Amino acid sequence: MTKLLPCPFCGGKGVLFSQFGIYHMVRCEGCAAATDTHDKEEYAVAAWNCRIEPDGQLVGIAMVDHEENES
Repeated sequence: MTKLLPCPFCGGKGVLFSQFGIYHMVRCEGCAAATDTHDKEEYAVAAWNCRIEPDGQLVGIAMVDHEENES
């Protein structure tokens, strides 16, 4: 699994949660900031690890194209 970056708001630890094996999200242990739920763990991780820099540049893990990877 890809390493989770620290929370972009408080610097806390991000934790991956899965519910029923079909809903996945990452939530901060410190401030409870969270991603939306996703149907795959890697989508939740990618959403958590994406950052927008002050100059507007997207950095971090690239978002995965859902259509390309559906089986």
